[in-house]
Amino acid sequence: MRKLFIFILLAWVFILSASADLSIIVRPNESWKNMQTNEIETLCTNVALHFQEQLRDEHKIKGKKLIIDFGGPQILLKSWEPETHYIFLSVNGAYWQQLTYQFAHEFCHVLHKHENFGIGHPNKWFYESISMAASLWALREMEKTWEYRPPYPNWAGWRQNLGEYADQNKNRDGVQYSGTAPEWLKKWEIFLRDDSKNTFTHHLLVAQLSFKFFLPIFEKNPEVWNAVAQMPTSRSEISQYMKEWYDTVDPQDKRVVQAMAEVMGIDVDSPIPIVDVMNSGLPLTFTHAANALVPINGIDEWDGWTQGIWEKRPDGTTTRKSGAYFDFPEMDRWEHWMYAHAPSVLKFDISEIEPTRFSAFFGLLNPGCGGGASVQIFVRADDIHIYQSKQMLYVDEDRISVAFNIPQTTKMLTIEISDLRANGCDHYVFGEPKLFFDTDIVYEASKMNRADVDKNGIIDLSDVLLVRSAIQNPMPYDTDVNNDGITDEIDLRIVKEKATEAIAAAAPSLKRRRVITTTWGALKKQ
Repeated sequence: MRKLFIFILLAWVFILSASADLSIIVRPNESWKNMQTNEIETLCTNVALHFQEQLRDEHKIKGKKLIIDFGGPQILLKSWEPETHYIFLSVNGAYWQQLTYQFAHEFCHVLHKHENFGIGHPNKWFYESISMAASLWALREMEKTWEYRPPYPNWAGWRQNLGEYADQNKNRDGVQYSGTAPEWLKKWEIFLRDDSKNTFTHHLLVAQLSFKFFLPIFEKNPEVWNAVAQMPTSRSEISQYMKEWYDTVDPQDKRVVQAMAEVMGIDVDSPIPIVDVMNSGLPLTFTHAANALVPINGIDEWDGWTQGIWEKRPDGTTTRKSGAYFDFPEMDRWEHWMYAHAPSVLKFDISEIEPTRFSAFFGLLNPGCGGGASVQIFVRADDIHIYQSKQMLYVDEDRISVAFNIPQTTKMLTIEISDLRANGCDHYVFGEPKLFFDTDIVYEASKMNRADVDKNGIIDLSDVLLVRSAIQNPMPYDTDVNNDGITDEIDLRIVKEKATEAIAAAAPSLKRRRVITTTWGALKKQ
């Protein structure tokens, strides 16, 4: 009798440890049939307990209310009740294994903060795959723990049913898959990303990836739920998404994210590959991972409307166009471009690649806003302000060339496109944004022969002197060589480079020497 008392006491201690962080309320409903609401509440609390036990304190679900009713299964969050989740479960009769399966799935959605992903999120399929693995994980864990701490002593006999239900779901015909995870991604990811419906209908398809490849990792590493609690909201394709997830999780959680990535054939722990970019430049994109650099912050900062981004990636593929975005003349001519809406902040980790400069075209793209568009670009190298463009209005139809040098040892490059506190119309595009690694690269602006400031047909010392003077005093010449709205040291450097090239070209009898600009006022000869 004493052993039974201790047994029941320990069980309730475990249950109370979970319910202290969560309020789980089951609404009466005749559809529950012979299940009592207090029994449903006890079971759901026990399911939650198994996840909460694996979570470190900072990731436990705290201060939330879960209201459970019959229906669905699905989970809802009402905007006026931010800490209350409505979970609908569909079970007719005392089928504890089916209730466990459904509630574990929806609880996982609470864990990875489903409310942040919105309707039509292109990675909804991936979040569903994690939640499907959660269902089988919970069933198998509870099969083990109910041997020594079931919610009620007479429920211990149900533990075998839990394990059998997990096996039934894992062995269904529709979830069997004979290929590899990379093969599955190649075949299905694009299809699943384009499913913009609010109701996800491809659970069996996603379970092929989830049950075969993710579940074994989760069972071997039950602490995985800490990483799930830190899943990013990124809309990137999964090859980039996994790197973003790996980069942002707590250090002790990187191992399990890396294991998931590796099984999908994704390398998350190697430096960004730079292949033949010394002269062609490294492209910046939102979502492209191969030989391109993507922002480390999420889409909630990239796009002022949070309606998604649109881009032509360096491999020539184009992401799905957001409904409110506009076509523009250069969309086919430019090799790649990034389209979003201000205000926008793009943060790039360049600590391991050390580029020396940035170059891109930039323009506003809303033709139907009556001149209401207005933006300005600001750039920081770590905490140092290194560039700002002129204030642009839509009436400034010409694209400007944005170019600036990047100080050595810069770790974070931040490009901010301000909407100048005007909320509408500020659609913008970066055309062919690239980082360069060789100071011999010719600026895009200089290709337009703007370095011939006095328009006498040659670029020489007189052009250099005109630009140098215009930095301090107004001049009757167009000295804004890179067309960014101001005359500064960047314009002076461009003219110096072009003048040096012209001088070298005019002296064929001399041994050719490569000239590299090292400071604003000095040249280094090799």
